[in-house]
Amino acid sequence: MLNGVLQLSLIESCYLIGKGRLVVHVDDSEDMDYDGIRDFASSFQDEFDVRLSAYSDLRARGLVVKTGFKYGTHFRVYEASPDDCHARYLVHAVSDDDLKMWPEISRTVRLSGGVKKEILFGRVHKNRIQYLEFKWFRP
Repeated sequence: MLNGVLQLSLIESCYLIGKGRLVVHVDDSEDMDYDGIRDFASSFQDEFDVRLSAYSDLRARGLVVKTGFKYGTHFRVYEASPDDCHARYLVHAVSDDDLKMWPEISRTVRLSGGVKKEILFGRVHKNRIQYLEFKWFRP
């Protein structure tokens, strides 16, 4: 809540509308449905559907998902309430055809290790998510 108003991310809003847990009133005569908020969000955020798929999958697994913006990833993920624990994972959603360069992957892995979190790349393929974990080690 922010000044008596519920403030949610576009991904969280879309997810909750899709689950029938949220109604967004645009004006007195119209509510925004799932497709409307998804189209709206997609016009502002690149690869919104890829991130929404990963977000939905993580939530379906019973995890608490928050923005990972300050870590340069899409999400930080908690196994319980963020009030009771630190995030265990950083998750970056990638599409099936996304190409990452090793320096970018290395940078992400090093950052996650520096903040004591596991980094997972969530590969979105059709309606399935595969998670790939990278770990930093010294040879």
